[in-house]
Amino acid sequence: MLSGKFRGRDIGSGTGVWQMSEQVRSGNMRAEEFFEAQSCMSRSKGHLGRVLVFENIEDFHSRIDDDTLDIDESCVMVLKNCGFRGYPGMAEVGNMLLTPKLPRKSVTDMVRISELSHEWYCVRHR
Repeated sequence: MLSGKFRGRDIGSGTGVWQMSEQVRSGNMRAEEFFEAQSCMSRSKGHLGRVLVFENIEDFHSRIDDDTLDIDESCVMVLKNCGFRGYPGMAEVGNMLLTPKLPRKSVTDMVRISELSHEWYCVRHR
């Protein structure tokens, strides 16, 4: 993600940059102004870590308690095929617990993403 201010106006990497690029194409903004606007933006740190994907809730349950599972606090857990279309039952089937070895390392939270019902759902509990 990019965000910043250009000539007193908030700009970002999504709609703002697209609108300015369209202004350049239509001749209403010079390319130099566009590049100046881009230079006013700063990148967010984002998230750097590995993704651990579970294909379904059975895959999750069969692997999550394994002490040899290669997972740490920087990982993102993704659970696929657990929504109404991919798994019968309530959306709560996508609730993911931490692997037991993480709390032993004082890790109490991490990013967990579940495909619930018709949309992807991301939760980070504190």
